[in-house]
Amino acid sequence: MEPWRTSESRAPTDLDRGARLVLLQKVAQDGGPRDVGEWLRTYFDGRFADPADYIDAIETAHGRATAAAARQAMQVAQVARKNTAQALMLAMPDGDFLELLERGMAAANTFGDLPNWWTVEGVNDICKGRGIPFQHNGVRFTWTGEPEVEHEATTPAASFLTDSRLEGARSEFETARAELTKNTETSRKQSVAEACNAVESAMKVLAAEGDVPLDDKRQGASTLFQALADANVVDRNVENVVTGAARVGNRLGRHGAGATPHTVSEEVASATVAAAAVAITYLAKHLP
Repeated sequence: MEPWRTSESRAPTDLDRGARLVLLQKVAQDGGPRDVGEWLRTYFDGRFADPADYIDAIETAHGRATAAAARQAMQVAQVARKNTAQALMLAMPDGDFLELLERGMAAANTFGDLPNWWTVEGVNDICKGRGIPFQHNGVRFTWTGEPEVEHEATTPAASFLTDSRLEGARSEFETARAELTKNTETSRKQSVAEACNAVESAMKVLAAEGDVPLDDKRQGASTLFQALADANVVDRNVENVVTGAARVGNRLGRHGAGATPHTVSEEVASATVAAAAVAITYLAKHLP
């Protein structure tokens, strides 16, 4: 069984019922399966026998509350003689719903010539219009943040990360975004850790390009920043801006928690990735 891309045992937030309906209507109209149940079957293919099997797996991974909400949604739809497959899609956790769309959208491309409505831009316009912090890149959905965050942080960072010298930081930052899209307890921790790594990688590249000597045994975020500041490569006053994501990563994502396991909320993970984007943009602007 593949790792679950679920959002926790709670009602959807970013992908509310109305937003899901709009997206389903977009991706399941002319050119794709008219029966939205086909999208659910594509999602289940090779992994789950039927909706009951899927819901049982949710209960095992995420507890009774999440499973009960999904079962109730299907039961209400059945009593009302409505589409039970759509009811389940509207009740499933955010990460699963996004993966369902990814798989369905990929399968739709096997049907031959696609009509004019089918464009990634069309789906992304819906996401932007509904305030959904995800965009489809032609293969999968990735986290972008709220519109302001996307405009001021993630988009500029992604642009600078096309620099071949920042290949390592780009890989780590994209992994952070992908893990945040999955939005599970484990993936949020990984997202924070990778965001931290991306900032540190960017600082190491900046140091190398500026011939700034580094201590091989001490290359944490604070030490890296101090080396860059001592060499007048960066402004010492922005230390908290540059090292903020890394500090969160050290506390919640990369080091052992001790007796009490780390818990990373969706809000903290999102803020950390956004902070990393701001830091990367600042650092990249100082590359020669």
